[in-house]
Amino acid sequence: MLFIVSLIALIVTIIGWMLGGINPNLVFFLFICCGVSYLLMLYDKKVKAEKKEKANKERKKQDGIKVKNKLDYLGFKVAQNFNATKEIIKNFNDDITSFGIDENSKKVIFYGKEHKKIYNYNDILESKIIEDGMEKTVTSRGSLIGRALVGAVIAGGVGAIIGGLSSQKEHKSSVSQIDLQIVINDIKKPVLLIPIERFTTNGQLVYVGKEDQLYKKAYDEASHWHHLISVIIKKADEEDEAISKSPPVISVTEEIAKLSELLMKGYLTKEEFEKQKAIIFSNQNQ
Repeated sequence: MLFIVSLIALIVTIIGWMLGGINPNLVFFLFICCGVSYLLMLYDKKVKAEKKEKANKERKKQDGIKVKNKLDYLGFKVAQNFNATKEIIKNFNDDITSFGIDENSKKVIFYGKEHKKIYNYNDILESKIIEDGMEKTVTSRGSLIGRALVGAVIAGGVGAIIGGLSSQKEHKSSVSQIDLQIVINDIKKPVLLIPIERFTTNGQLVYVGKEDQLYKKAYDEASHWHHLISVIIKKADEEDEAISKSPPVISVTEEIAKLSELLMKGYLTKEEFEKQKAIIFSNQNQ
């Protein structure tokens, strides 16, 4: 734009000089300005082209890393014979973090740079939505067995880790990142962190208001996965309760021994003993 303005000014000045009304020195000055403007224009184009080329190279590099990460993840799933019916895959800072659910085998998979493992449904003890390190909502195991497992994990020396990640509950009006934190029955790696969203501009974290559609979309995704895991936790609690309420299994040998003791003490006649023993064997064969 500067070059065009200078060129127009130079042309007008030359016409004025030819008509005899403009100082020749002014013509020379505008000629120099026009030349400098042209050089600046060429330099600006070069800088923009270099930035664009650099950005394209970085984008291709990031795309290549994402493809490699996904291929590695797929290879791990195949090797472990894990068929995810639901899964979430996130790529931030060249790292992949994935979490999947296999509803048929009742197992879940966590895949990250530092940790890759498959867990049973009942290994999941707690799920939390975390915003900038602050707890938003939480679902924990509620059965007696589940609470005992949570207590065991905390007693194992990782309570400070769990608390340090989400002990604060103050909610802000803007957020820069949203995570899903899962507490697992694994002393070596009790806390799994799934990065749901990182709000960035030019690679730097920025705060997004909670009325912004970007935040709402990210929170809906976090909430969706939190609810899925909450269902898994509820099913594990129901299984625990069913086990705790089921009557103890007594073997045939134990039942016969008890009948023999009653016979010896005179509480049963020989005929009653034989009758009860026949019933026990009959039930065993059913």
